[in-house]
Amino acid sequence: MASTTMTAFDLEKAATFRNGHPFATYEALRADDPVRRHDGRDGRPPYWTLTRHADVEAVSRDNVRFTSTQGFRVFEEGGIALLTPKIREAVTSTMMTMDPPRHGEVRRPLQPSFLPSALRRLEASVNGFVADLVSNLPDGGEIEFVSEVAAIVPIRTLCLMLGIPDEDIGKVFDWTNRLVGTSDPDYASSRESSLAAFEEVFDYGLALFEARQADPQEDLLTIVATMMSDGAPLRDAVKRGLFTLLLAAGNETTRNSLSGAIVALSRFPDQKRKLVEQPGLIAGAVPELLRYVTPVIQMMRTALVDVEIGGVAIPAGDRVAMLYGAANSDPAMFADPRRLDVERTNASRHLSFGIGIHHCLGARVATMQLEALLTALLARFPDIAIAGEPDYLQSNFVCGIKHLPVSLGRAR
Repeated sequence: MASTTMTAFDLEKAATFRNGHPFATYEALRADDPVRRHDGRDGRPPYWTLTRHADVEAVSRDNVRFTSTQGFRVFEEGGIALLTPKIREAVTSTMMTMDPPRHGEVRRPLQPSFLPSALRRLEASVNGFVADLVSNLPDGGEIEFVSEVAAIVPIRTLCLMLGIPDEDIGKVFDWTNRLVGTSDPDYASSRESSLAAFEEVFDYGLALFEARQADPQEDLLTIVATMMSDGAPLRDAVKRGLFTLLLAAGNETTRNSLSGAIVALSRFPDQKRKLVEQPGLIAGAVPELLRYVTPVIQMMRTALVDVEIGGVAIPAGDRVAMLYGAANSDPAMFADPRRLDVERTNASRHLSFGIGIHHCLGARVATMQLEALLTALLARFPDIAIAGEPDYLQSNFVCGIKHLPVSLGRAR
């Protein structure tokens, strides 16, 4: 018989994640029903949840028997059905909803911009503005970490990469809140407000693409603006989807990794002390922090054929949700998984960026920002710690932190 904890788990309700990842539920599911079927409701199809690291990794790598073209996530109640046809076409026309060879055709031109050699200049810029940001924080003060630090770093980085002017940073912050927080009353006051955010982003993105076509620059927007598919320019729907993906994925997950890292280090002060005393450990600690925080809750695939996962038969056409927080806390892969260990030797096996062909294109950029901010913060504020509990986003997709009070302590 399923435990009460397992029975209460509902991936289609954003409120399930009102306090972040439900790790006790993941543990119960993994122990008793690691490949669990969930009935569909109100005409929605059933789906399966995976909670073991091995199963999530196997499905992620298998683009022969599983497809991404039928959707990349299990939506909340209502979810995608509430979107207009134009918005639905855009959000289902990104690399996240493409299989080979189409996926590679769109991703391949973007990849050179994310190679280490191409990121050196960006890294110098990120280190510079992060150092300025941290040096201007108040000595001994308390700040709202998300809006004053964690949101600023990825937005500034994103604007540098995309060639977005600094004066539009506020717009990007507002848009990404509304795009990701469609189920959170703090960000989505109405369906109309959420839909308007998509339309505003679409119009802004297409205007930038038109400007790059007329005056090419050395940035990602120019690559997308001039990209060809089957000998023809990309459809506007694909451009809208790619711009929205770059805006949201390049900002929101990094923002929450930065905030989550401060929460994690506050809860494990002995590990924070190691990084303060041995800053050379910070680069190696970043994968562990990403594992521990896990900013993305789930991704989905659809079975193309009858297949077996972990000994369980999955019929062709069924949806499979990969729970990254569960996979990253699987004791079969990570010993004592809910303990932060900045010297964990296999932390790089985390799945926070996905794995396989859909591995996050911006993983190096996110890692760079985490390393830069932690290095600067811990050097100046060795006693930094949360001053209250995080206020989590209501979403079944992003494990986000909306507000986080942080005490900086005395500056060095």
